[in-house]
Amino acid sequence: MTKHLFVMRHAKSSWDHPGLTDHDRPLNPRGLRDAPRMAEFLNRRKLAPTLLLSSSAKRAVTTAELVQRHLTTPPEWEVINDFYLAPPKAYLQQINLLTAPWSAIMLIGHNPGLEMLVQELTGEYHRMPTAAIAAFQTEANDWQSLSPTHESLRLLGVWRPKEINLTT
Repeated sequence: MTKHLFVMRHAKSSWDHPGLTDHDRPLNPRGLRDAPRMAEFLNRRKLAPTLLLSSSAKRAVTTAELVQRHLTTPPEWEVINDFYLAPPKAYLQQINLLTAPWSAIMLIGHNPGLEMLVQELTGEYHRMPTAAIAAFQTEANDWQSLSPTHESLRLLGVWRPKEINLTT
């Protein structure tokens, strides 16, 4: 069965509140605009996660809420504390823990860990600005066997908010 993995960097955050911790920074107006646009982009391609796993940082949680709210079929989602500023290994470990038959999962987190994860999965560097999504397809039987060396893992694309066109 074909499965999809979406790796999304949180949308653009605000630096307007110097008293807030990094973990508590909200999205700025561009971030509030880009997260729903990226969900709409997935809708138009008939690609959607069935499970969304988000970092606990406010900017990631808000991104997850906006994506979930704007997808045609809203996915289940949960917050993963270990995703906050996580290395690639933390994302892969969480994927490998999934036992339910999720057909498509989305990880929402932070750089540099997400760029490093995409690089591990593709063997190439791909720039992941805020709200960017890297999409993968795999024929893996289950998420426990997914790894950077899995022979069926294939990059479908890396989509960045400034490069997408919602009019076609």
